[in-house]
Amino acid sequence: MSAKIPNIIFCRGGYMKYYRGITNEDIQCVGGGGYNKENIGHECCNFYKYDNGKCYGFVRSGGKDGTPLNIDRLASNTTKWRKTSLDYIDNVTVFFVANGVVVGFYKNARAYRKLQIMANPVISGINDYFFECNVFDAVLIAEKDRSRFPVKQHKKNWMGKSNVFYADSEEIQDEVKALIDDVLSYKPNFVGEDGVEDARYQVDVNEKEVKNSVPIKYVEAQRKEPIIMAGRLVYPRDPAKAKKVLLSKNFICEIDGTHLAFKKKNSEELYAEAHHIVPMSKQGDYTRDLDTIANIACLCSNCHRIIHYGSDASKLIEKLYNSHNSLLEASGIKITLAELIEIYK
Repeated sequence: MSAKIPNIIFCRGGYMKYYRGITNEDIQCVGGGGYNKENIGHECCNFYKYDNGKCYGFVRSGGKDGTPLNIDRLASNTTKWRKTSLDYIDNVTVFFVANGVVVGFYKNARAYRKLQIMANPVISGINDYFFECNVFDAVLIAEKDRSRFPVKQHKKNWMGKSNVFYADSEEIQDEVKALIDDVLSYKPNFVGEDGVEDARYQVDVNEKEVKNSVPIKYVEAQRKEPIIMAGRLVYPRDPAKAKKVLLSKNFICEIDGTHLAFKKKNSEELYAEAHHIVPMSKQGDYTRDLDTIANIACLCSNCHRIIHYGSDASKLIEKLYNSHNSLLEASGIKITLAELIEIYK
């Protein structure tokens, strides 16, 4: 009887970008085994943030739906386990695997022996789950980062084609621990630089009415707690703050004041876009609020797109950094130019 790492489980399923249901952004759940014939595996909602502050995780546990999880084996700290009558166990770490990589994980989760049914699923008929956790303990790994966390599916004693893997073989414990430590060190990017989210934000900013006479204050503020918005976990942004910046700059692009601006529909104002220099997606790395006046720049839409998607982004980022850095420091946001450029790569 040898020691093993207790309360960890690997669950294989289909691949998606967001796992927030079947949407225009995630039109199908690809792979996951022969059961997923219509590319709508039940794991498609594993990272949907329900209004009750929970996430609910599904895995196909065996040859047929409803095969119980071996929570006794899961909870044991040795390669031998004893049967219990427990219905569930807490403090479980669940690693979700697709296409041979870890795509996300739950911390401090509850694992049930038998399949559970929720009352109000996001998709009708997809209402079963084995795991639940607080939304703040559900970490979806960004697509660009998932290749950093490969799972040795085809190596002896590893996952193979199993949908549920308890990782309790004596021979692989060092490798399992290394993978766990690597994955759990991952810092999630919260929504804030996503294209859809940003487009909605720009509309809110430009439609916001604020008094131009209100003076701008560069203040240091504690970061706000993330909130659930449309099933997504986000750090809140106040459109009024950004609109004050646009007004203070007369809607002129901070990169180049000669860039042409256009007048908005049904308004005498010009159109400009608000850009968080240190992206809101990095708020988890800072104790100070990134949604602050010092961190918001007024840009034309073309320069804004270049910063996010252009090959010359570093030149524009450097210009904004040089003009805002002293204000950022005064607001408790410390970052080097090299660190800032690296974020946008």
